[in-house]
Amino acid sequence: MNKTNDPLKMLNNAAKLGLQFVMLRHEDSVLNSISKNRGDIDLYVAASDFRELCKFLNTKSYFEIPGSHVFKNPFSNLVIDVHHGIYKRLPFLTERQLFSNARTILGLKYLSKEILFLVLFLHPLDITGIRGGRSYTEEKLRYLKKNRHLIKSTNIQNLLSQWLGPVCCAFLCRLALYDLKKVISATFIMKIFALCQSTKMRAYFFHRIKSKWTLGFGRKKPLIAVMGVDGSGKTTLIRGIQKFINESVGEGSCKTLYLGSLGGYILPFDTVYKVYKYFSRKTKKNLIQESNFPHHNENMSMPKSKVASFGLGLFLTLEYSVRWIILFWNVHICGRYVLLDRHFFDASRQDVDHKILATIGYFFPNPAILIYLEGSADIFFKRKGEYSPAILNSHQKDTLTVLKRDYPGNLLVIDASNSQDIVLCDCLAELFGSQLVQD
Repeated sequence: MNKTNDPLKMLNNAAKLGLQFVMLRHEDSVLNSISKNRGDIDLYVAASDFRELCKFLNTKSYFEIPGSHVFKNPFSNLVIDVHHGIYKRLPFLTERQLFSNARTILGLKYLSKEILFLVLFLHPLDITGIRGGRSYTEEKLRYLKKNRHLIKSTNIQNLLSQWLGPVCCAFLCRLALYDLKKVISATFIMKIFALCQSTKMRAYFFHRIKSKWTLGFGRKKPLIAVMGVDGSGKTTLIRGIQKFINESVGEGSCKTLYLGSLGGYILPFDTVYKVYKYFSRKTKKNLIQESNFPHHNENMSMPKSKVASFGLGLFLTLEYSVRWIILFWNVHICGRYVLLDRHFFDASRQDVDHKILATIGYFFPNPAILIYLEGSADIFFKRKGEYSPAILNSHQKDTLTVLKRDYPGNLLVIDASNSQDIVLCDCLAELFGSQLVQD
């Protein structure tokens, strides 16, 4: 686990290994982000070196959410945004153009002033995208204002004219010289001009629509369940994974749903349980009156009411039906990552004898990945002090035996005896390591 890597030193080491990449930000901007441990470092890597760079970043505890091309260390606020192949927001620039217009500063390659100006100027506009542009950051705005004279360069004007057409080029040049802030608001109009005049623009625009459709409907986010005995660190791990995904992909990209049967209820369980307790046992007085039991038997057990047990089972059925709807909504409608705190498997093992509740279990989707936190029962007992080491160890062995039998291809066993930071890194390495990186 690399908790406090120096990103600049790390990238220098990657360059020394022969990996070809160029920074897509000004050197001062990169140094500023690193010193503040905040923001992002954008770079473009040669297509042939993409996988090797991914593996290298994984060894430094920087992991990627598949498809995002954003690598993040769970203990840092800094992200590394890796572009390769077709530069999505600026597809007109080829790999050859980017690397042939690079200069080396302190061991790392940075773009030449003209190409860097183009990247910082056009990247936020996302001219080939559907949603439109996003505002310039203050840092980018300062750089663009300082270097706005570069828009008069013959090389830049020729490139813009080839990519977007002469009308859009003239419009962009005028706004760059006189009012940079209006560029974003005029993106839609410029996009219309570019689509009418540029064959390249039309080709990339419709390619983006096709890619968006394919990714949106063809790649479902994996359902991840986390299980383990009390004290294994389920809640801590889930919070860490959720924070990592939300900071990498975007706030609200990952939700947590509790599936245990001993808490986290959406419906008013406390009220129902009081009613259950009231009806689940006959009073001792009535029992004595209706039977030949001796009056002095103070420790006799009270028989459960079948009606009360049925009512409790029915309530849990309704509860899990609501949870199923929430799960379906988040996964299939909203396209989010969902982390399950426990799995329906846990609820089905509880002593709740109800056929409808058992049937609900068949309709709950199996997780794509089921993480089980295994470790020393003594360590787990010290963390929470619940049950006993012997009971925890027995439950752990029984559960793992069943999971290995029923979920052999989905099960991921993590050693939870280590510290929570090591457990989180181990888990992220398994979930989002190089073996899951896709081009």
